[in-house]
Amino acid sequence: MCHGVGGKGDGPNARGLEPKPADFTNCKTMAKDSDEVLLKIIKGGGQSVGRSTVMPAWGEALSEQQIDELIKFIRSLCKK
Repeated sequence: MCHGVGGKGDGPNARGLEPKPADFTNCKTMAKDSDEVLLKIIKGGGQSVGRSTVMPAWGEALSEQQIDELIKFIRSLCKK
């Protein structure tokens, strides 16, 4: 709903958000975050790494394996 179907940060809920959701297809931007940082963001929400409090925590809803798979999927959206 926020990052969009293609991961560009242009989902239907992104319009009113500030800061805007991350564009997972932007290789330069995505290279700044390690998988460990993505793990923290997904598990604890944006505020867990000093980012947007609007990004919810998914640590209670997703298993470790699901989060690992999600990180791989997010990384796959950046095509160099």
